[in-house]
Amino acid sequence: MFLAVLALALQTAPAPAPATPPAPVVEPAAEDETEFFGIFDKDKDGTISKAEFDVMSAQIDAEAAKQDPSQKGQAAAGLATAFALMDQNKDGRITREEFRAVVKAGQ
Repeated sequence: MFLAVLALALQTAPAPAPATPPAPVVEPAAEDETEFFGIFDKDKDGTISKAEFDVMSAQIDAEAAKQDPSQKGQAAAGLATAFALMDQNKDGRITREEFRAVVKAGQ
């Protein structure tokens, strides 16, 4: 799942050159949702706050930069975009319902 989150981040990161659109995403598997919230929902309250998301985004970005230094900042930028997409009601938190809706829509 870590790689899936990183892939999502890199797909949604601003691209310096025209990119092909990402492939459609199908209905999220329950285990994907559980794993995603397990990674990001550190206080285990059932939602992911912007602060929780930012902490993990920084860690994911650092890991990606270790693998490929030219990617520094790309994962964080993509994850920031992903948070904005998933926080559909713009309350600064991602709920499981918001996560499911966005993944199902293929965003």
